[in-house]
Amino acid sequence: MAEFLSGNDFSVHAVKQTVKGTVPATPAFDEVRRVSGRALKNVAYTQSEEVKTNNQGVENVADKTTYTAEIAAETTKQSIDFLISAMKSPESANTVTASDIQFTATNITAAAGTPFSFVSAGDFIFPSGTTDNNKAYKVVTKNSDLDLVLSPAPTVEAAGGSFTVVSNRTITAKATIYYALQNRILDTSLGGDNTSYQTYYDNHIQTMAVEVGETGIVGNTVSFAGENLLAGEAIIAGQTDNAKDSSNVISASNDITTFWVNDTIENCVIKSFSLELSNNSQEDDAAGCPTGYAPGQMAISASINARNTIDNSRRWERLYQADTTQKFAVQIDHGSNEYTILEITKGRILEHTIPDGSNVVASSTMSVGAEEDANNETFVLTRNWV
Repeated sequence: MAEFLSGNDFSVHAVKQTVKGTVPATPAFDEVRRVSGRALKNVAYTQSEEVKTNNQGVENVADKTTYTAEIAAETTKQSIDFLISAMKSPESANTVTASDIQFTATNITAAAGTPFSFVSAGDFIFPSGTTDNNKAYKVVTKNSDLDLVLSPAPTVEAAGGSFTVVSNRTITAKATIYYALQNRILDTSLGGDNTSYQTYYDNHIQTMAVEVGETGIVGNTVSFAGENLLAGEAIIAGQTDNAKDSSNVISASNDITTFWVNDTIENCVIKSFSLELSNNSQEDDAAGCPTGYAPGQMAISASINARNTIDNSRRWERLYQADTTQKFAVQIDHGSNEYTILEITKGRILEHTIPDGSNVVASSTMSVGAEEDANNETFVLTRNWV
């Protein structure tokens, strides 16, 4: 008797498409690290209204077909790459290395050239190669392409070594990125490598949510909408697999290292942070054609839980009632001095509650809606690795 199918007999693989409508030739797939979920073909049926004089069942007519995938995962570097794709924008990679860079008690400076031309006030930068300043800094003020005021205050360090400053930035935009997603299922009836290959293509990310709890593993869910499925279950000629991502799974307790509120570090004040990005693409149907998707208006929101202390009991409630906007950012530490920062550059607190029953932790729960800021940005992802 054959063994029964297990969830471990499924895997999901992804490759970016260079052109919509075509699976890349000889694609090199990445295995998707996941907890659950795979690409699916969904058929909607419409029941006939024919009058049956013999009182028998009416026909169910296959009507609309859609392709979806909702994949839950533990957050890794691979998850960050999916989030960048969800933001619909190419990443701007910026790096400078020089021996004349130094740190004062407030600034990072250089002696010549324009090493910080890619930096603006409000950006995050990541120095490396230093003794005491290998961490993330917020640029409070840009005095020139040679002089930046930083927060937190850096440690004084003289020039002379080879210091590198990185700021790889992605902002939300409109350039849809498409993926081919391939389900692989163990099926010994097929012979060969005993694998059924289902390749869905023209998939774009509809929504992505990242959940940073007070403790536990940082989770995420990415939802795709697709438009096509290759016929058959055969392997694609010439396809290969890249080495599997082996980056660390992120822990809320150990790897969420910094929270910022309005450019000020608020560690041990912000308790948890969940982010949701929705591209709001709209289904576009036409008789005789597969379902397509029209771009929608991107929406970004967050749910934030923050501590209240009696020295400023109504801090968050006051911000909500004042109808002012705030900046919120969270830093992820991937290990080996590699970091990612997620930032809502202009967020409005739309809802606020504090539990007030007996013997409860009276923390503030807030829902935040992201808005376009003066720099035409809504949400920014900055990292120092690729």
